[in-house]
Amino acid sequence: MASRAAVAWGTPACRKLVSLRIADRQVSTSQTSAFTGLRLTAPKPRFLLHINPHARKIHARATVAAPPPRINPAKEQYEWDRPEQLEESRPAPVTSPLPQGARSTANRDLPSYAEFVEAGSTLGLPSRLNWTPVQLPRSAAQVFEALSSAALWETLSAPQSAVQALYGAARTLYFVAQGLSVASSAGVTVGPINKDSQITVQAMLDLYNKGAHRLLGSIMELYRMDTENVRRGIYRRPHDMDPRHRQWRPTMWKESNDRLKEFTSEFKERQARQGRKEVLQTAQDASDLSRYPEYYLQNFHFQSDGWLSDASAQVYEYSTETLFSGSQDAMQRQTLVPLHYYMRGRNEADVRMMDVACGTGRFLTFLKDNYPRAKVYGLDLSPYYLKAAKKNMDYFAEFDRRVNGYRGLTKAEYIQGNAEQLPVADSSLDVITCVYLFHELPPKARRNVVRDAARALKPGGIFVWADSMQRGDRPEADSNLKYFPKNYHEPYYMSFVDTDFKRLFADVGMRHESTVLAHVTKVMCFRKM
Repeated sequence: MASRAAVAWGTPACRKLVSLRIADRQVSTSQTSAFTGLRLTAPKPRFLLHINPHARKIHARATVAAPPPRINPAKEQYEWDRPEQLEESRPAPVTSPLPQGARSTANRDLPSYAEFVEAGSTLGLPSRLNWTPVQLPRSAAQVFEALSSAALWETLSAPQSAVQALYGAARTLYFVAQGLSVASSAGVTVGPINKDSQITVQAMLDLYNKGAHRLLGSIMELYRMDTENVRRGIYRRPHDMDPRHRQWRPTMWKESNDRLKEFTSEFKERQARQGRKEVLQTAQDASDLSRYPEYYLQNFHFQSDGWLSDASAQVYEYSTETLFSGSQDAMQRQTLVPLHYYMRGRNEADVRMMDVACGTGRFLTFLKDNYPRAKVYGLDLSPYYLKAAKKNMDYFAEFDRRVNGYRGLTKAEYIQGNAEQLPVADSSLDVITCVYLFHELPPKARRNVVRDAARALKPGGIFVWADSMQRGDRPEADSNLKYFPKNYHEPYYMSFVDTDFKRLFADVGMRHESTVLAHVTKVMCFRKM
């Protein structure tokens, strides 16, 4: 790869600062000074002249360079010209060592975020154990630097990728604004914003600088993965990006927002009184709860009626997307990556897939959008969530015909059942997906789900699950894990974060194929041997 030199002029004496970008690796200013012998000064607006030997034009743009650290020989440490540089200088998050025998991603048709291929992977799936959020700007100098990023302009240079990236950013902005608005009206304090404060530009900037920039940077890295997967044809772009989709209707925004406000108010009251078992009295059909396991009869998330009412199903998608700042769909879509590699060379119409604990069927629509002719089943224990899943799929099928014409889309089938005892024959399924279920199961039920999935899968079939990251996946976030079960009533979460899923699946004869971190979600794939 050709090198690119950036030559800057800006001081009265026209002192020159040369920084080299070689093979996309930026040489630091302190390293540069070692071989240029130049005295580095405080930043001033300058013009950078970018010289590319393969380009027909020479490009100039204004930029502001960040001041370099000074080394104090007496203390043998760096001193900084401004406080915010201290955070920027912190070492990168602790990286996880690659598993023994891991194979290189070189010369493989894998996304750029892939770090390695598991030694035992028969499908050659990409794995990623280290998560580094995008460094979002916090000063004018960093804004200029971000705008000159090669990665940014590479994304924006491809029209479809640019549209998807902007869609993701707009989606996050919308759900962040909705979340702050609803939280403020319900009296929930979010950083510097509470019920007595107005949501002003300054309040938003304060929230951003107090830590939201790290959260948003992680979401931006997730969107980068999502966009690359679409660009590589691993899965289709989100169907709801189309402006004809109902999610763009203002009436739907208002309806969902009203439901969320009501939910948040009830959530706060139930959280205050620690109402964990109120579902026993408030379920839509509380007269017959014997068909549900005891661990299921709880107000998970301090949610109205637990999983057992139409009202609960109606607010679920919008509330969880708000909780995750609009990133939940993109995290769920990472479940589709192993399916892409598994489906190579297979006749789609011959493949049988089941989404276990399908909930309101949001992921099912992504599954059907990518594999319209596959035989797909949605299984859930809640009849109310299954009803919502059917409605969502009916809308998607009608929308897909209107937008894409006839694609041979077959109907999905819905089954009310327990994931511990799948109502299917032995060795009858090719693919089982499971999104955000395991953290809501006690350890014994978790083992039962894995054991029965192994029974139901055909030899060579795959099980792909997506759920919360676990302890040690992102060490810098480990201290925050304990707040999730406390604030949102997740009684089995702490046992989940320490579960060894590789051993759990190996005990039932399933081989680990891949692990991918995606923001606060972890996706693992196992194959029946």
